[in-house]
Amino acid sequence: MPEIEDIVASLTSLIRSSTGRERECRKYLKHAREALVEKIVTEFVYVEEERRGSLGDTDYVISCRVRDETGTEFVKAYIWELKAPKYYIFERDTENRLRPTKELVQAENQLLNYVHENRGSDEFKATFGVLHPCEICFGGIIIGRNDTKVKGEYETEKKNLLFVNALRIRSTYFYRPLGIRILTWNFILDYINPSRPPARSHVDLGELQAQPLDPGRIVFSSSTSSEIGAMPNEEHRESE
Repeated sequence: MPEIEDIVASLTSLIRSSTGRERECRKYLKHAREALVEKIVTEFVYVEEERRGSLGDTDYVISCRVRDETGTEFVKAYIWELKAPKYYIFERDTENRLRPTKELVQAENQLLNYVHENRGSDEFKATFGVLHPCEICFGGIIIGRNDTKVKGEYETEKKNLLFVNALRIRSTYFYRPLGIRILTWNFILDYINPSRPPARSHVDLGELQAQPLDPGRIVFSSSTSSEIGAMPNEEHRESE
């Protein structure tokens, strides 16, 4: 089995490519399968790439056994549509508004059609171990990378602001109600190789005792602060 460093290096090279490398990137999803489903997974059931259907080929389907809050277990299948890392997510519409690129719109249309078709397929349910159409779910779309979020001539700060606003609007009225997620290939890369948390510095107890305490900057535990009404300092608030 390849070492994590080799996997990360290979995927990084594919993500940075100026040519469409969707199929090559797709094989690395097996290293990030937990990111494509619900969090409480007891077992992965089945994965299929380019599943043929009458409306087209579904890029990636993964099913797993999940456990809900009552302890009940059942199988869910998640359908994903993939676009190459080189493709942009949004592009300039006006000075203060973005629009989805044709690649994003195409992916959205494909995803809607594939979920609709497969919810009515008994063969799909049997293959992926699903018992009910409502357990055939929207996974989402994986498209673009960190530097292809917005196509258009904007200052960096404004470009970031416009991207956040465009994604927020689309998520509020479209993605979130359907359970659709939008991921970049950099997200997959970071999931496979997460950054190490910052090291905690050791401070000698005597050093702490030698410093005067500022009552306005004392941080209580979450349970204590809720009882006493203490406000956390700015550093603590940011960490939350």
